Amino acid sequence: VDRGIIKCVAVSGDYFHGQDRTSMETQLMGVRYKPEDLLAALRPIETDPFFTDFSKEAFVDLLY
Repeated sequence: VDRGIIKCVAVSGDYFHGQDRTSMETQLMGVRYKPEDLLAALRPIETDPFFTDFSKEAFVDLLY
């Protein structure tokens, strides 16, 4: 994060069920590091393949 903007993002873990997380990481780059902006950026992405039974709001909460 540089001056409130996400410049680089890497999400990793064994919970991705073999899904390519590049689309989610790319979607977050260039976004202001604010919960409402992160949620807006994630809105067009289907996150269930990445996080089963885990909401976008819960994911953003982890970032804070």
